[in-house]
Amino acid sequence: MHDGSLATLDEVIEFYAAGGSGHGTANPLESPFLAGFVLQLQRKQDLIAFLQSLTDRQFLNSNINLPDCLKTKECKGKRTLVSS
Repeated sequence: MHDGSLATLDEVIEFYAAGGSGHGTANPLESPFLAGFVLQLQRKQDLIAFLQSLTDRQFLNSNINLPDCLKTKECKGKRTLVSS
């Protein structure tokens, strides 16, 4: 998830499938327009494979100067500016 609260694509899909509710906590920013959905296991696996195919491995493996928290994936709640 963009804020670091969900670690995997599987968790993100489950979060949205549940209508934006997750981890047993109420979200004050939860949209009433997000109703949730049911996704069969194979379709979920296909969606994850598709999303992973969008990852730019060359960028991830480059020597770009990323903020330290992005390198360690500990930027939860921090504002960062990524520049090359």
